[in-house]
Amino acid sequence: MTRTMRVACVPMVVLALLGLAACRKRAPSDSGKESKSKTSAKVTDPDDEDENGDPDEDDSVAPAAVSELTDAEETRLATLALLAKDMPDPIAAAKKNGPPKVELKKDPRGSCGEIRIGGQAYKLDCDTEGYGEVKGAGVPLIDEDEIGASSAPTKLPDVVDFRTKNQVGPVIDQGGSLSCTAVSLAHVVNHEIALRTGKPGAVSAMQMWGRYANPSMDEAIKKNEGKGIAPAALLPYDWRTADKWDKTSPPSPSTFTKLDGQAVADVIDVVKLNPKSVKGTLAQGHAVWFAIHGAHGLQKTEGSPGGPQVVPAYDYQTMPSSQRMGHAMALMGYRVKDGKTYYLLQNSWGTGYGEKGYAYLDETTFMKNVKYAYSVEVVPKGSKAKTNAGVGATKCTPGHLPDAQTGKCALKCADGSARNGNVCAAASTACGAGMVNVNGRCVRAAPTLKTKKDGIAANCVPGGCAYAIDKGAFGCTRVGGCVITCAAPTFKLVRNGTKLTCN
Repeated sequence: MTRTMRVACVPMVVLALLGLAACRKRAPSDSGKESKSKTSAKVTDPDDEDENGDPDEDDSVAPAAVSELTDAEETRLATLALLAKDMPDPIAAAKKNGPPKVELKKDPRGSCGEIRIGGQAYKLDCDTEGYGEVKGAGVPLIDEDEIGASSAPTKLPDVVDFRTKNQVGPVIDQGGSLSCTAVSLAHVVNHEIALRTGKPGAVSAMQMWGRYANPSMDEAIKKNEGKGIAPAALLPYDWRTADKWDKTSPPSPSTFTKLDGQAVADVIDVVKLNPKSVKGTLAQGHAVWFAIHGAHGLQKTEGSPGGPQVVPAYDYQTMPSSQRMGHAMALMGYRVKDGKTYYLLQNSWGTGYGEKGYAYLDETTFMKNVKYAYSVEVVPKGSKAKTNAGVGATKCTPGHLPDAQTGKCALKCADGSARNGNVCAAASTACGAGMVNVNGRCVRAAPTLKTKKDGIAANCVPGGCAYAIDKGAFGCTRVGGCVITCAAPTFKLVRNGTKLTCN
């Protein structure tokens, strides 16, 4: 989800020079390949000058051509195929199906009702006041409202579907347990593993649920963050067993003994999203984990066999208060049809739901009913991350910025952005508007904007953003301030307490 941030403490005059100097493109090297994970950054001002007291500039790599695109044609064909399919009208579907129905069944462990799909009863979480909230989640410095109002906002693609990129894991059926928070989080983790390794994960939702066994997104993160997640093959999901677990009857510790040392990934952070930022987050390549009101409104879907399935439009505020159930799910893309956006749900109600476990939810219905939304930071085990986060140069001379991966001062790219592992993002007609070519992949470009919040000034161009931090803010101790660079597509700076990361 995010990439390593590199911090450089520099005079504030550098910020004013962003975008004014062109640079030659750099060839990727083994030491400059895209990092497979994110490392938290501390704003520091270590000594990184040579023996003459000059900044340690990285100007040694010869010019090189832009990387050849590897996915543009595949993405174009997949987009055309999806756009060719008709999208049912959610309003007409709502009129056809009538008000959604739910069987009210109180469960002291946190369920308030049930629905049935294909003969299987699915418990729905109680939509309490704090349901879906993850306390302490990070917050992006730049949100989509500011991007949309910028001088050059990024145009988002019409279709994002992680299924077409082989970036989704199996649909996990939660069955009759209250484990939707764990199952949906596992769906997100599986995608984030694919984003970094090229192959989707298949992690144990059973292990994740067993650590907290309570319908809470907050506890799902607190009990799993940094503790490692093993493959599902070592502890497959069993809803009958999962349904027996709760906070008063937790699983035996021996259940997890065989998983010791077998983790394939770590959840290390979570970022709270403004609902208006969800589409942009998906366009950046990240899955979205979210909680929704009125969950029984999702029960039925409409669509022709083999075609897209759409959830009928609904508004939880028109439902009786006794029927306001909650549910946690994952978003794995979106589609724009006739000017309307439809989000792609990966649900936890089995492959008999919707289109093999997936369905579209129109943006209007999503905005009316979404409660909380997040992106999740996942690091696959064995991934090689840069380890010198925050150890950048004390200053960069004009025309230079700290490389977003190595932290060493290097010539700025042609658009004024920082290099990322010695590679510059490049505009490409094959990628289309709002996208740039990074290491042969079409990724979302940063907007062109300038803003300042909480002692941090952002200056963004398509290749990424440079963030100037005032002395005294976020650990910056240098007179004149410090600089962090975040390269596209992870150009958003996220604040989580005193920690800063690129997202």
